[in-house]
Amino acid sequence: GGSDRLHPNAVGYDLLARIFADVLTNVDNVPPVTGRIEPRDDAQGVPATTPIRVDLYDFGTGIDLPATRLLINNQEVETPITGSSSKVEIRYDPPQPLTGVVFVGIRSRDMANPPNTIERTLAQFVVAGTTFLRGDIDRDGRVDGADLLAFAPRFGAREGDGRYRTFADLNDDGFIDGQDLALLAANFGR
Repeated sequence: GGSDRLHPNAVGYDLLARIFADVLTNVDNVPPVTGRIEPRDDAQGVPATTPIRVDLYDFGTGIDLPATRLLINNQEVETPITGSSSKVEIRYDPPQPLTGVVFVGIRSRDMANPPNTIERTLAQFVVAGTTFLRGDIDRDGRVDGADLLAFAPRFGAREGDGRYRTFADLNDDGFIDGQDLALLAANFGR
């Protein structure tokens, strides 16, 4: 998504161009692409029993449905997949309440020969009631060098920028700057 989370960014426009080229030339070079993802990436305070939804599209040879898996915290979960080979909806109702930070991913491929594959994290969200030290960007329970490395590429981003993430805006002012870095430094090593 672009800065307004409505229009594509440069990478999104490139993907659209590749999809159109595949359709026009009848050659499938693009793996399945994601549509709607709920809860949205970087959502905070998500209820623990919220269903997870991912829409997946393929405009070429179609999605290989038996090879499509939803990943929650890097683990495959059993979930019904509905739709057709061109559009599927994956809906996961957690059997137990979710906790902490939840990573939603997908593993899939299309039916091209050779297949085009996708395996990646699509979104992460924080379940309501989860608390972290300011600066624990990777949400592993400590503030360390990994958090500093995760913070660095976000430095200078404003709310609405593609690089902006609420987890790096430690003082919630809509700008990731030196004040946020100072908050991270104050908890470094804890």
